[in-house]
Amino acid sequence: MSRKVLVIAGAVVLAIIVAAAALHARAGGVPVEFAEARTAPLVTPLSTDGVVESIEVDLAPEASGSLRELYVHEGATVTLGEVVALVSDEKAQAAVAEAKAALQAAEAEVEIASADLDRQRGESKAAVDGAQATEKIEKAQLDKARSGPLGYEIARAEAAVEAARADVWAAEAGVEAARAALKQAEKSAAAQKRMAGGELAAAQARLEQLTEGPRAQEIEQARAALDAARAEATNRERQYERAGRLHAQGAISKAELDDAQAAMLSAKANREARTQALELLREGSRSEDIAAARGSVEAARGTVAEAEASSELVEVRRKELTASEARLRQAKAILEQNRQYVLLLVSGTREEDVKAQEQKLALAKAQKDAARTSFKATEAAIHRLSVAIARQKQARATLQAASTTLAETVVKSPTNGVVSVKHVDVGAIVGPQVPIVTIVNREDVWVMADVDDEDISRIREGQVVRVLCEAYPDRVFAGKVESVGGAALPKGVGRVKAKIVRVRISVAGGAEVLKPGMAVDIAADTQLKDQALLVPADAVFEEGADSFVYVIKQGLATKVKVETGFSNYTQTEILGGVVAGDRVVVSGKDAISDGVRVRARKAPEPEQPVTGAAGPG
Repeated sequence: MSRKVLVIAGAVVLAIIVAAAALHARAGGVPVEFAEARTAPLVTPLSTDGVVESIEVDLAPEASGSLRELYVHEGATVTLGEVVALVSDEKAQAAVAEAKAALQAAEAEVEIASADLDRQRGESKAAVDGAQATEKIEKAQLDKARSGPLGYEIARAEAAVEAARADVWAAEAGVEAARAALKQAEKSAAAQKRMAGGELAAAQARLEQLTEGPRAQEIEQARAALDAARAEATNRERQYERAGRLHAQGAISKAELDDAQAAMLSAKANREARTQALELLREGSRSEDIAAARGSVEAARGTVAEAEASSELVEVRRKELTASEARLRQAKAILEQNRQYVLLLVSGTREEDVKAQEQKLALAKAQKDAARTSFKATEAAIHRLSVAIARQKQARATLQAASTTLAETVVKSPTNGVVSVKHVDVGAIVGPQVPIVTIVNREDVWVMADVDDEDISRIREGQVVRVLCEAYPDRVFAGKVESVGGAALPKGVGRVKAKIVRVRISVAGGAEVLKPGMAVDIAADTQLKDQALLVPADAVFEEGADSFVYVIKQGLATKVKVETGFSNYTQTEILGGVVAGDRVVVSGKDAISDGVRVRARKAPEPEQPVTGAAGPG
């Protein structure tokens, strides 16, 4: 085909287009749809995936032993402090009883050592005081023997006699009080032994009865009692029916009818009680009753040990009586010395009396030195008391440890939640390293999302997001960003060097249906600009390196060059070329050119994402 023919063909086509445009212009213009340029926030969607997480507790007992009771099952709801399981506690109970007995023995040892120390100190002090008094008296007597008695000396010596007599009376009262305390301790110890022995015998009998089970005679008696109760209930029902008829006829009062009804209800209750009693006898003893009976036996044995310890208190009281008697003897001796001194002062002195008195004074000084040496000897008693106190502290620590071990046999839930896994059954050997159940805290559920590091600038704490789960396709859960990880981590996909940042998202209402481990999708809308001049992305077209739009002015399509900014695929930011309110062609722009008349109508509003939106949970 020649070049001239091609030029002619092109001219024909152009003429046809111009004619068509002219025809449309005459008919009112080319039909197009437009949208107005407007100023609004520019947002863009963000999506990622995540996993539902929660607090999971592997609950294991602190004590080791066989699992005696398990009160929960998988799916059961538990509360904070609820008893979940029991570990066998027979050994722990025995250890507590043994520790109590040891503590009681240690306390008795402390009391005995303390009383012994007090007794020794009292006796030694009394001996020192007596020796010092004797020395003083002997010295006074020696002085008197040398110089003769004076009136005031006689008066003072007589006053000393009265004071010594008062000491004797006080010592006698102390002896009587100590005797009374000893008698009371002996009576109390005997009573405690009898009571403890009775409790132990009763507990052992109860344990033997539960171990052997009910006798045939007891079951037969229970069956007979049930038959009698049934007959009584039937009779009372008939009487109540008869009373109802008589009341309807006016033959008896309402009070008599009520009495008949009360008698019938009482008979029925008795029949039910007899039925349950017979069933319990047929079932035999329960394991928890036998375990409780064994615990009662151990407790009774501990009470017997306490009663045995009370006999040591009797010994303490006996030693206190001995000390009181020694103080009485010492007081009487001092009284007699003072009396003799008064007699000496009154009778006057002789040479041989002076020599004899000098010998007595020397003997009194020697006795005083010996008494002081005896007083220092109480250090041994102090050491025995210190050792007893140390044993007492050790016994208390042992009891505390045993009580703690016993408490550790009761396994309690550390949180509110749901039992997700049951690891063992009753009878299994468990311990601190062997969990019994796993509890999931359903009240604290969150989502951990992996956000690409290049998108992390679009995530902030407090941002509202949407959580979607395939298990609930018709629901949208409201979430909020709680924290953003402080480091970018390898994504771990092949050799891709992409990295992610871990983001924690809390979930609001309805989160209880989300199970830990579920995969979810996270959707959020992030704002690229607070305010931007926006036009629909479909309104912008490219010619070479430039961007254009058609602006409708006075019914004509005007081609305008624009400068574009950000775009979110539905809206494009315009930095220059148009202003807010300009009508730009969105649909039909391929059929128009610059200056063509158009027939415009407004295009439907596209759906716009809203920053922070989240559907109902």
